[in-house]
Amino acid sequence: MKLQYIFGKAGSGKLESCINDILIRQEEKYLPSVFIVPEQFTLQAEKKVIEKSKTKVLFNTYVLNFKRLAYRVFSELGLSNKKPLEDIGKTMILRKILYNLNKEDLLKYFSEKSYSNIGLLEKIGDILK
Repeated sequence: MKLQYIFGKAGSGKLESCINDILIRQEEKYLPSVFIVPEQFTLQAEKKVIEKSKTKVLFNTYVLNFKRLAYRVFSELGLSNKKPLEDIGKTMILRKILYNLNKEDLLKYFSEKSYSNIGLLEKIGDILK
């Protein structure tokens, strides 16, 4: 299994390249393909793959966004019934991480007692969502 990142500006042919690779895999090798796209683009990308396919069917091809991919991975591993951490749990973990940091590393970015600043920890937690 290979993982391939495709970068480029808008209109540079990234989508066409991905769809062509998927269709080649579908026709020749019958290998499964996972096409990861931004959440707002999932339906549109799936529609384009179907339109370009000769069979007009998605065979062994999954067009997913990151949330849906995570859901599939967790459900296949039997972890789908686990409850994610709530904001207070994330804040507690971040506080522990900052508390355990080496003082020199911590002072490069934050003040010495930043682990006790709830507002800062909540902001960091929001960034990591």
